[in-house]
Amino acid sequence: VASDVYERSIDTVWNAAVMTSSIIHLTQFPRLGGNITIMYYDIYGAAYGNGKFVAVGYAGKIAYSTDGNTWYQAATPSFGTDIIYGVAYGNGKFVAVGYNGKIGYSTDEDTWVQAATPSFGTTIIYGAAYGNGKFVAVGDVGKIGFSID
Repeated sequence: VASDVYERSIDTVWNAAVMTSSIIHLTQFPRLGGNITIMYYDIYGAAYGNGKFVAVGYAGKIAYSTDGNTWYQAATPSFGTDIIYGVAYGNGKFVAVGYNGKIGYSTDEDTWVQAATPSFGTTIIYGAAYGNGKFVAVGDVGKIGFSID
């Protein structure tokens, strides 16, 4: 809950990126105060790689930034309006995962390609990670899958 975060951040100012239908807007919230607006588009995951941040979320939105302050919406996210729950970076690409078993990947953060996901079917994929030369994805009902590319 946002108010819990601010109560714990006594000596800092938090910045929150908020997705809208066309772009991500950055809003700065002062510690212990200020108005917090809950936006319709939630952000569920973020990753860093190749000098860029990538954030993913509700309604298939993907955005990227080189500095964490200025954000751009990906031109072709490949998820339609399905929620994207997680994103990971490894081996020169970002991999995003989400609702209906969808997995997408990108080497430039702007253009995304839908990947084949036979092991997940339409199961929700909640997260992804990269390590030891593999992407690993985890989903609903205990499903786990991996890919070397």
